[in-house]
Amino acid sequence: MISDKKIAIKFLLFVLVCLFVLGDAEVRCIEREREALLSFKNGLIDDYGCLSSWQSDKCCKWYGVWCSNTTGHVIALRLNSDDYGGKLRGEVGSSLLKLHHLNYLDLGSNDFGGNPIPKFIGSTKQLQHLYLVRSNFSGIVPPQIGNLTNLQSLSLSFNSLRIENLDWLSSLSQLSYLDLSQIDLSHTNWLQNILSVRSLDKLYLNSCNIKDAEPSVNSSSISLSVISMYSNNLTSSSFHWLSNISTNLVYMDISGNALDGPIPDSFIERLVLIEDLYLSGNKLEGQIPKSLSNLGHLRALLLYGNGFKGDLDDLFGNNLGKEYLNHSKFWT
Repeated sequence: MISDKKIAIKFLLFVLVCLFVLGDAEVRCIEREREALLSFKNGLIDDYGCLSSWQSDKCCKWYGVWCSNTTGHVIALRLNSDDYGGKLRGEVGSSLLKLHHLNYLDLGSNDFGGNPIPKFIGSTKQLQHLYLVRSNFSGIVPPQIGNLTNLQSLSLSFNSLRIENLDWLSSLSQLSYLDLSQIDLSHTNWLQNILSVRSLDKLYLNSCNIKDAEPSVNSSSISLSVISMYSNNLTSSSFHWLSNISTNLVYMDISGNALDGPIPDSFIERLVLIEDLYLSGNKLEGQIPKSLSNLGHLRALLLYGNGFKGDLDDLFGNNLGKEYLNHSKFWT
């Protein structure tokens, strides 16, 4: 999934920065933080020995732990099971609160037994990146996450979670990456809350039971480059706000919705930078819009599963790049 790749790339950049700062220096482990990490470990069930290195006095060399070279404080904890092939189980312990300089926390792809996301997570106010994707959390997303005013990235996707109110989003004024995929947002004022986050760059709301909404504020007030909202209940009335939400879009996936009728030219004309456009599995019909051929940056176009007429060869001629692959499958 593209969101997972973006997370991995972002962490890799984070690690490279850390390595550049660290060099060959020996980083001293702060004892109270070592004790906090061991207390956190005691709440976990480590069937695969993923944390077997968490024994020595050098906690900055433990698996998944990253420290600042200048201060020695723990600044990142990445325990994503995709990295080591085994899942941690148990509970997320409040000893994390003793890591006062932790700004990166990734507990993705583990198994926390259907427990709720702990409310105390909202007190780790130094966090800039929080990833809890696919970790078997359930229950209501704690609105205390709105207290994390330094957050730049937030992924709670693919858990058994629900959100009753998204008002807390407006407090996250630095948030640029948001993934709430597979969380039911049908009872929230989702669009207004999303538009309140002016800093958003990448947005993933896949399989969120979203239906059409009318923005009461200017939808062009944010500048998204990526928007992915596949497998929802959007109809063609969404083309209006999607046309205005950003002129910086390079990636849009609104496949598997209830879009019908022709694609408005006014919608296509706003996609001046679009590279990947996925509209498959809707109820769109009519001639394939000629305006699609004016999208000079387009490299991937999926139109299959609709009722379009026409031929992409007639529309694009020899201008279809090699990245289109077998473009004949992109429409029916």
